[in-house]
Amino acid sequence: MPHEIQIDLNAVYDISGFRYLPYELGGNGCAGMYEFYVSLNGVDWGNPVISGILTDTHEEHEIHFPSETARYIRFV
Repeated sequence: MPHEIQIDLNAVYDISGFRYLPYELGGNGCAGMYEFYVSLNGVDWGNPVISGILTDTHEEHEIHFPSETARYIRFV
């Protein structure tokens, strides 16, 4: 713990949110506390652009934050 995923978007984008869809069959597939990071080089992450707690539901979550320019994203 904690688990994380890093994604190279292969280009630079303005990012202002993300969607999270938990594992639909239940069990251990739902994230609780999260932090979302952006980076231009995949090395320097700085502080999370947003963090919080996702509700324990199997519905899709849509998270918004002020626009950031990035090539890499990281969900912790």
